[in-house]
Amino acid sequence: MVKEIYRILRNRFIIICVILLILVGAIFMNHKINRSILEIASYSLSMICFVSAVIFSVCIPIVIRLLTFNDVKTNGTIRKKKYLQFKNIVLLSVFIGSVFTLYGYYALIYEGLLTVSLLCTLYGIYSLIPSRKTLEIELIEFNVEDYKNRK
Repeated sequence: MVKEIYRILRNRFIIICVILLILVGAIFMNHKINRSILEIASYSLSMICFVSAVIFSVCIPIVIRLLTFNDVKTNGTIRKKKYLQFKNIVLLSVFIGSVFTLYGYYALIYEGLLTVSLLCTLYGIYSLIPSRKTLEIELIEFNVEDYKNRK
């Protein structure tokens, strides 16, 4: 079961990272080609990109994790399907936060805000890196019913 969940999460993580790397490359090439027309974005656009990147990359994954822990506390266990849904929602949230950060890079938001949103996005991506050891610990922490019954 751990191998199956690990494989699913790893494949989804790789797909997200490839999409983000392609977007980074496209934006970088756009900045290189259109260097003469680049200008700093407005303050309101900078704040929207910054706040959205922080919320989607850090805050929402933490809230979803706490809600899932609360569900485990209430019910005692969760099923494998519910655990995978939790991981997918967190992955999607971090992806959306990464897109806001990339848009901030594309629109050239203020450097300080872009730096903080990039750090938050990197933290979100780092927290999603699949590891078998971490996965086993999470399956025990979340008291996943299928994993518990398998042992």
